[in-house]
Amino acid sequence: MKQQTIFIILIVLFLLSGCQQAEKDAFSIDELMPTTTAVAQTPVSQFLLPTPLPDTLAVTFPTTTEDFPPQDALVLHFNQPMNTDVARPFLISPVINGQFSWQDDGMTLTFTPNTSFGQNHTYLITLNSRLSSASGLQFEQVQRWRMHTGFAPLLTQRIPVGGAITERQPAIKLQFNRSMNRDSVMAALQITPTLTFDTAWRDNQLTITPTRRLAYDTNYHFRLDKTAVDDTGAPLLQTYTWEYHLAAALDA
Repeated sequence: MKQQTIFIILIVLFLLSGCQQAEKDAFSIDELMPTTTAVAQTPVSQFLLPTPLPDTLAVTFPTTTEDFPPQDALVLHFNQPMNTDVARPFLISPVINGQFSWQDDGMTLTFTPNTSFGQNHTYLITLNSRLSSASGLQFEQVQRWRMHTGFAPLLTQRIPVGGAITERQPAIKLQFNRSMNRDSVMAALQITPTLTFDTAWRDNQLTITPTRRLAYDTNYHFRLDKTAVDDTGAPLLQTYTWEYHLAAALDA
């Protein structure tokens, strides 16, 4: 009986020892397991390679060389940045004075005449032989164009012609050389001091009739800005100004 008791105690001790070892092993395994850590994603910079420049130099001239609007500036486009140090990038014959200006990228050249190009004129445009690209490329051939200007809309006649008038409610007639955009004409017309009036169009002629009699000892200043355009969208060649005043008190 005593031996049996001792045997049972040994079995219990053995089992307890095994449980403790299992717990110890489990703890060790947990310690050895790798942990997952979130890693912040760092954006990767993308480097774009510059677009290679063309091997040859080219220029684009306006497409309206046969009917160029005389009031417009002349604009040339190049296929790569140019050397902008050349004082006169191109020559015009017959000579017309004006200002050259380059856009910041050196690829667009604008020539603005001091006065408008002549109407129904032919001009010869030749690039300066010293004009080159910023990288040193030159044109393989002489660059030359013939440009013919068209007709701009004009105010060709106004009635009464002079500044002194005798009628206190005159019919003022403005004759244009082509069909005009009527809304643009009215928006461009200014009269000082303010004068209310009726209008009537007949073909290319505008008639302005004051709704009240004009005042004596008053100068009426008329201004038609060159923002007025014809039916094609071409603006007036210039701004027109004139004035009227009553010559004498003929109508009390």
